[in-house]
Amino acid sequence: MKKYCSCVAISLLISFGFILKAITPLGMRKAVAIPVPNAYIEFARVGVGGSFNSRQATFRVSDRTTITKIGKNLRLYEVHLAKMIELTYDFCEDRQADYIVHWNYQADDGKVFMGNFSLSCELARKIFQRFGTGEREKVKLDYRGKIVYEHIATLALDSKNSKQFASMVQTLKPQCMEFKKKKICPGDRPFQKLNGAWKV
Repeated sequence: MKKYCSCVAISLLISFGFILKAITPLGMRKAVAIPVPNAYIEFARVGVGGSFNSRQATFRVSDRTTITKIGKNLRLYEVHLAKMIELTYDFCEDRQADYIVHWNYQADDGKVFMGNFSLSCELARKIFQRFGTGEREKVKLDYRGKIVYEHIATLALDSKNSKQFASMVQTLKPQCMEFKKKKICPGDRPFQKLNGAWKV
């Protein structure tokens, strides 16, 4: 994602194509972290407080609930976190270990704040080392109105390690965040859309 570095803001609409047959009663085969039908991703230019050692990003999904099971041992919640980890890993390709992507996770089309997750490049790399790298995923992006395609690495999750991954995700605690001098915490419904923009 090197080409995003010079942009003031990046609005990405990611459409993940997947086949439901990839999920079977016996478990899941390759790329079980893919089943996110639509996710809106926005990368700001810099991080919290103007820091150039971090990046603020938004991960917004249309799902009203994230506890829906999509296969053995995994819920939409774990799938969403997996995608954030994968995107962080890709974004960190040419960045130092202590670089951090602060994810603002929202559900129900942005109405529900799910928490802030600070994922460092070091953490993303360690997670990939632990669970392995699966097939690269072709991702369709809406980049400033222009459709572009990226190929990002996915986690090699399957029926044997998905339970361990779900347990690992539980160690990633969602945090509250301050937005326009207001503190919002996981489960809050602070956002509303006014004139095409999201406001608190």
